[in-house]
Amino acid sequence: MLSYATPVQLLRSVKFNIGLFGAIMLASAVGTFVPQAHEAPERVEVFLRAHPTLGPLLEAAGLLDVYYCRWYAALLLLMALDTVLCTAVRMRARAKEDEPGSFQKVSSEGSQGHPLSAEISVPVQPQEALSRLRRFLSLRGFRSRPVPGRPPDGTTLLVTRHALQWWGTVVAHLSLVVILAGAVVKSLFGFSEFVPVSEGECRAVRNRPGWSLCLDRFTVKYYADTGAPSLFASDLRLMEGGRELAGGRSAVNSPLAVDGVRFYQSGWGAGGESRGITLRFEGKDILLVPGKAQTFPGGALSISLLGFAPDFALSRDDRVLFRSIEMGNPAVRLKLAARGRRGRVIWLLQRFPDIAFEEDSAGRISPASPLPMSLLAVDAVMFSGLEAGYDPGYPLVLGGALAWTVGMLLLFYLHRRRLWISAIPAPGGTTVRIGAWSSRGAAAYKREFDNLMSLAGQEVGR
Repeated sequence: MLSYATPVQLLRSVKFNIGLFGAIMLASAVGTFVPQAHEAPERVEVFLRAHPTLGPLLEAAGLLDVYYCRWYAALLLLMALDTVLCTAVRMRARAKEDEPGSFQKVSSEGSQGHPLSAEISVPVQPQEALSRLRRFLSLRGFRSRPVPGRPPDGTTLLVTRHALQWWGTVVAHLSLVVILAGAVVKSLFGFSEFVPVSEGECRAVRNRPGWSLCLDRFTVKYYADTGAPSLFASDLRLMEGGRELAGGRSAVNSPLAVDGVRFYQSGWGAGGESRGITLRFEGKDILLVPGKAQTFPGGALSISLLGFAPDFALSRDDRVLFRSIEMGNPAVRLKLAARGRRGRVIWLLQRFPDIAFEEDSAGRISPASPLPMSLLAVDAVMFSGLEAGYDPGYPLVLGGALAWTVGMLLLFYLHRRRLWISAIPAPGGTTVRIGAWSSRGAAAYKREFDNLMSLAGQEVGR
């Protein structure tokens, strides 16, 4: 059984941090794979009906609304507190690097005082030796500073190169705190929801009472060579109590933003309704609209539009199957009524004008004999899937991410070196003892340090 003397020791425990990080990862995984109430409440309802035992348990635990649950925010706050404590401990350890004991090791223990050390004997007095050494190191990017706890007597010297590198660790850790704070702010005060709206329709925004999102027109364009969508965008109006708050177009990577709420274009499709179709009948183009039969001269034939399938396919039992809501294979269901004959129900396909199907009374279809008509175009009523999101923590997350990048650049692209130098009087001159530390470790710094000491001996001993 683990025991800790203080809460600080618990928070700094490696096992505790692994457990905390694992809990956040597990909760985030559930929030990714299980429907979430803030984003898709209708999917949550379907999930609850499909899992009558598991669903209520997950709902009671808050796992059907993870990112906006208070215990999830508490986990993020706990991780932020843990990061602050660890950073404070590192800063305290950093302050001890300059304590007089570091120089005591150099002056009294000689070459055994630091992982990297050297001794240089020069025929000058200690003050002159350190003065020359300071100039030599200054030309190579080292900066000297007063030695804490020791008078400036000219016998000790502390120099550092790339001292800014140490702050990379602090900036990186504190930036994570800022990012976590942004996530907590979003969890407590933000929202995300899916708003499907059809052309000509207005749909309420649940998390903004009084707001209604209206879709005036949906536009989709396709690549000529592949048939894949090249553009889909929604012309929107945002209404509040009969007053238009804003209007504009929402497209991929170009959301409509109103009072901090962004409406992203996340999906689209055809719901099976159309405003009308265009047929080519005996060499002429005719427009057919729902609910109105088209009678041809003489009244010998009438055509009625019964339905529309955006992506027509056949099932194994020869029934019509709507494969998707995209306009993959548009087809229309028509009723042909000839004078004195029983009406027929047929299907025409836009992409395959030479193919037609006839539907019987049981709903099964079979190939139809050639018809004097083909389907040219369908004016489908499209619907747009819009993601409404409000994230007041976004500036914090963005600022934290930029700060973290700066911290990583400082941490990995700068190489901090520290030298503790003591000058000890010796017969005929001075013995200069040097202890070294490198942020990349003694093994990685040894060759550079040895070369530096060789040049320093030549320069100072002149």
